[in-house]
Amino acid sequence: MLEDVEATGDDITPKLATIAENRWNKKLAPEKLTLIQEKYKRPANCTTVCSLTVNPEIWAKLPLYQQRADLNVSKIQESVRKAALISLQTAHSLTNTKSNELDVKQLLTQQVDSLALLGHISYELACLRRHKIKSVLKPEYAPICVDDGTQSKYLFGDDLPKRLKDAKEASNVGLAVNTSNSKNNNYRAPKSYDQRNWRQTRGGHNYHAGTSRSDFFQRGKSNYKGKKVSKWKIFIPILKDYLKLLCASSKAGRISNHFSAWTSITSDKEILSDTRGMTIELSGMPAQHRFVQTKFNSAETEIIETEINKMLGKEIIEQVEHTKDEIISNIFTRPKKDGTHRVIINLKDFNKHVSYYHFKMDSLNTIVKLVDNDCFMASIDLKDAYYSIPIREKDRKYLRFYWHNQLYQFTCLPNGLSSGPRKFTKILKPALSSLHIKGHIVSSHLDDFYLQGKTPEECCSNLIDTVTLFTELGLLVHPEKCNFIPSQEIVILGFIINSVKMTVKLTPEKALTLKSDCDLFLKKCPGNIEIREVAQIIGKIVSSFPGVLHGPLYYRHLERDKTSALARNKGNFDARMTLSKESILELKWWSNKVIDAFKPISHGEPSLVITTDASLQGWGAECQSVATGGLWAHFEANEHINYLELFATFLGLKTFAKTRRNLHIRLMIDNTSAVGIINNMGTSHSPKCNILAHQVWSWCIERKIWISAAHIPGRDNFIADFESRRNEKASEWMLDKLRLAKALKDLDYSPSIDIFASRINKQFDTYPSKRDTSIVQKTVNDDLPLIRESLELQNLSESTKEIIMASWRKGTQKQYKSYLLRWEEYCNRENVAPHNPGKAYAIEFLRELYDSG
Repeated sequence: MLEDVEATGDDITPKLATIAENRWNKKLAPEKLTLIQEKYKRPANCTTVCSLTVNPEIWAKLPLYQQRADLNVSKIQESVRKAALISLQTAHSLTNTKSNELDVKQLLTQQVDSLALLGHISYELACLRRHKIKSVLKPEYAPICVDDGTQSKYLFGDDLPKRLKDAKEASNVGLAVNTSNSKNNNYRAPKSYDQRNWRQTRGGHNYHAGTSRSDFFQRGKSNYKGKKVSKWKIFIPILKDYLKLLCASSKAGRISNHFSAWTSITSDKEILSDTRGMTIELSGMPAQHRFVQTKFNSAETEIIETEINKMLGKEIIEQVEHTKDEIISNIFTRPKKDGTHRVIINLKDFNKHVSYYHFKMDSLNTIVKLVDNDCFMASIDLKDAYYSIPIREKDRKYLRFYWHNQLYQFTCLPNGLSSGPRKFTKILKPALSSLHIKGHIVSSHLDDFYLQGKTPEECCSNLIDTVTLFTELGLLVHPEKCNFIPSQEIVILGFIINSVKMTVKLTPEKALTLKSDCDLFLKKCPGNIEIREVAQIIGKIVSSFPGVLHGPLYYRHLERDKTSALARNKGNFDARMTLSKESILELKWWSNKVIDAFKPISHGEPSLVITTDASLQGWGAECQSVATGGLWAHFEANEHINYLELFATFLGLKTFAKTRRNLHIRLMIDNTSAVGIINNMGTSHSPKCNILAHQVWSWCIERKIWISAAHIPGRDNFIADFESRRNEKASEWMLDKLRLAKALKDLDYSPSIDIFASRINKQFDTYPSKRDTSIVQKTVNDDLPLIRESLELQNLSESTKEIIMASWRKGTQKQYKSYLLRWEEYCNRENVAPHNPGKAYAIEFLRELYDSG
């Protein structure tokens, strides 16, 4: 809105003016907001002044993000309603009470509450306006849409030029990617990073590198940084001993004791506030549900008792007395790799009231993209990472649990809080940013850190700076879980990354565990299995995808079986289910392949680009200025457009790449669904599209072809689009198959070629076509084309299909050929697909055969 000069009225009393200044555009704390709203009730005779909720029929259909958005707006609407109720109560008092009996103090309190509510509403609406405007701003200016807490008459504050400049400078600190060569099996190397430009500072924080150093790290840095790795190896035992001493004396909430170090790397108010005591942001005031304490067996009791004593010693938890608005939850344990156990508080109910914000977190895929050919790598792991973050004292009452009739509460960030990963990731951003500014390649997934350098010395320098900074910030580096020696093969997040071979694969332990789980399932199959067990094995399979080439091709039948079983059992994971034959085959594939499986880090740049398109009339494809295409058969044209687009890519591949081997092909498609199905190696949404995607990938795997799909705007896909809409129905005629077969039988003659045929009207093994890139198209064993097409729809290799087709003797082929032709005629007449017509049509066809003699 453009700025207008607002007319003003007479001054009010200074005290009232101060109250207004302090209340307007200020967010109320959840407990204060709830307190005000509960004070004012709706009069019984004001039936229409009520809360508006979405109709249950519509609410059930809304996606989760839309439900959250509506809840946020409905909260603003509820505050407006409460402000109206305050006005009604005040008006009622003024009109129904004598002037000498008016309670002025009560009326003033009501008006102050109304002002506080309206100020809160104004704040929420300002946030909503900024959020709406954010969607049309460039991504690098997103940070200006965050409220900085300053009062201003402008929506984005008085210092907008400075904020825009800061946001722009932060966004320019990016990642430059170049192509390099690989030495592994014709695969090109992944993209490498120009460290001069690697300044990843997401979120618009004002980060700058710190300068303080402890005497220990100052000595280590001056003596070993930039020197030969052999000297660094001598220093590692000393470093580990020092880190062990730090870990032995550590207490919870350590980073609050290093506040000055945090101020040297960031000026972000929220991060600095959280380092002193993290606030648990709530979307509404939680209430204690009926609490039933979990019972543990003797072994579990002993484990928990040991861990409770450890946590008391580290001040992770503290004994407390009951207070108002407390939330008491149960605890449980999970084993850790080092043999100890992690105590987790079950905050499932409380997490429903914790504010949710979408955020991005680095993953293994992020790390893999960083890997450069022949680079050196190291890893760092933090000890008690969550416990380093203190929780604000007022919010600790929400993190309580019982143990042996004693009430405890967490003093620091516990495992189980839904906002924990986001908060922890955000707090660490300034630290990572300061390392990036120095040119170091560092990536983190919660408390696991990946470090990289072009040389061993560069990697050592990265290690020293990272460990030094973390220690200064109060973060504990775990001496036993870190890989301090630069290597070209490293284990990170359960995968082995090799920068010489440029591959990623599962660790032997993880691969063996998955194989054992699959073998155990195969022994149970196809008998009754818990749905929960199937969901767990699917989770393990999906988590292994980064290290198993073509892994996504072999799990969707399992996923479909699980989804169907859950639907039948109304979401009960404890119910039993039976696996289909296809799911069993997928489990066998994983059992046979997982031990030796790996995945190349890069497949290199595409050697061939094929552009395809489909319409309801036909398909088109273009490659290297050569175009082709054709019409759909009548039963194909009835398929969904996503299926047709996918089928067009398959036909394009068969046309332009049928003689190619060992290369990377890029498919350019103007249908985003087809792009996703190709890149994801299938889909769980459409069984037909998933089967076709499996056929496409199987065809490519046999030829050692890697395919990747990318979207091309429809306006740029004009050649393939034109080919898909060419009306050549006049050329798609053919001799009647029954009469032709009879004539050839009478003549005792078998032609070897079908002149000027196409994919649709071909009659024999070989046919020349003017629309194809090669002169002759071979269609193996076309005496039984319908059988061939049916086999094409199955998950069979080319060699398997050839064996099946070859097993039909000539006499058998002649005997069945006439009946198959009659079946095709029947299907054409009834307008059904001959490969999957349904039982009723098959029975009716057999009846017609019987009637005809």
